[in-house]
Amino acid sequence: MKKLLLPFAPLLVFGCYGSIPPEPPCLERPISDSIQVETRITRDMSRRPKSVWQVRQDSAGSWIRHGRTVHYFLNGQASAIEWYRDGKLDGKASYWHSNGAKQGEIAYIQGKADGQARTWYDDGAIESEKIWKMGRLESLRQFDRRGRASDKSFKSSNTSDSIQPGK
Repeated sequence: MKKLLLPFAPLLVFGCYGSIPPEPPCLERPISDSIQVETRITRDMSRRPKSVWQVRQDSAGSWIRHGRTVHYFLNGQASAIEWYRDGKLDGKASYWHSNGAKQGEIAYIQGKADGQARTWYDDGAIESEKIWKMGRLESLRQFDRRGRASDKSFKSSNTSDSIQPGK
């Protein structure tokens, strides 16, 4: 029982229950019950959290990201939430504009973009839709601020070209 509570001890010290605003998020249970995960927090000059992430040691003793990572704007709002497994992005990643509007969503499998990804303008209008297949861009549709599809859309016929996603 002590081993399971230890990774969450920093959260109790920094206060998930309102003792130091803005609060770091209470992290859900670790990705795996059999892996020891620790929570790390970096803070800016005013002691607000800049990033909260979970790490574990690999077989060589190096610390790697494993679990949920949250990045913050200076105003304390979340700018990104990403999931890692064994040091690679794995799961849904979400990004926000500084005004709080959603900026993008993309799914990763073992560090490679996979599935549908969407981005939005800061006013909430759709900016692009992409389809990824294990790190390869399969299709792209871009939109102007009025929601009209632009002429920059394409579908890939050659799957040998690999394009990595931008944030």
